Amino acid sequence: MGILNRLLLLPYAILGMALAVAVAAAALRILPESIWLNEVRYALSRQELLAGCAVYFLFSLKFFFAVFSRSSSSTRTDGEFMVIETPAGSV
Repeated sequence: MGILNRLLLLPYAILGMALAVAVAAAALRILPESIWLNEVRYALSRQELLAGCAVYFLFSLKFFFAVFSRSSSSTRTDGEFMVIETPAGSV
């Protein structure tokens, strides 16, 4: 996995974990329904939510296509290589 995918995956994973904890807290009635429902209604009325959803969707799309990527960027194509022949094989 490339460095760009790793940098994108960090906030993606943190946001996913935070969302999972919030949903679990609402389901277990740790957060009262009146509080989180009021916050959800407020968030749904903001246009920033749509921008955040679009960015999250683009991250998801990038990771989706990275799963099916056939090229590996980890292969080294420049520099010097040393091959040592031993009875156990080449190194």
